[in-house]
Amino acid sequence: MTDFDWQWTPASDEARGCIVICHGMAEHHRRYDAFARYLAERGWHVLTYDHPGHGAGASTLGDLGPSGWNAVTDRLTVMLAHAADRAPGLPLWILGHSMGSFAVLDYATSLTLPDTCRGLVLVGPDSPQTLPTRALQALTGLLKWRQGASAVSPLVQKLTFGQFNRSVASARTESDWICGDPAVVDAYLDDPLCGFACSVGLWHELSQVLLRLARNSTLQRLPAGCQVLIMAGGRDPVGRFGKGPRTLAHRLRQHGPGAELKLYPTLRHEILNEKDKALVWADVQKMVADFTAH
Repeated sequence: MTDFDWQWTPASDEARGCIVICHGMAEHHRRYDAFARYLAERGWHVLTYDHPGHGAGASTLGDLGPSGWNAVTDRLTVMLAHAADRAPGLPLWILGHSMGSFAVLDYATSLTLPDTCRGLVLVGPDSPQTLPTRALQALTGLLKWRQGASAVSPLVQKLTFGQFNRSVASARTESDWICGDPAVVDAYLDDPLCGFACSVGLWHELSQVLLRLARNSTLQRLPAGCQVLIMAGGRDPVGRFGKGPRTLAHRLRQHGPGAELKLYPTLRHEILNEKDKALVWADVQKMVADFTAH
């Protein structure tokens, strides 16, 4: 059915629902195996998969290919259909981390969610800002025209991932911003499927997604019954240290179906991998279970 890597983790006991997990930029779905097993032990079917240009099945890491962002939404459509086949009629939640959170929110505001979808869990998101995103769009558009969509730009990498580590005093590595656990950072750096530079084409496509999500009119397209849970670290530079998630929650309450916000003041970007991950995992499971039961 698919030519990319994905995994179905069945519930250990009678299933209470299904959770589809969309990973972030420059990583892969296997990093969520332990979290998926945790959820399965508590009654959830879990489906994880790789975005285009990511994971062991990618022809070129960091490159979406000729279909651009449509490849991202098409793959999520396939996975949602697969979840429906494996867990027919069960409540569905879609969880996205970082870039995955933007992909999930963009999908929910652009396409039709399955009737069984109860809500979205946005982990480590930001509320996109129009002016800097337009600057990124202009830069990547120029580079795409000059060098091609598959080109990799050290300048774009410096202006994006490269700036995040500035928030970490006495940083040990260039990726300390992702997590406060050195073992997680080292594993990330040692993983050939993590931390790669993404193409200017991917960044250009993502900037267009972010511009859409920066408009309040976009959030108004979310279904009225779609519950949105936002979870982020207070020391996460992607979310501007809590400001982005707070702003996004406010915008969803003003212009969308509403949102619940959970911030962890001492955690960085990958809250699902932090030393306090047991607390975060428990919060995710409880919040999703509570809203599913209502």
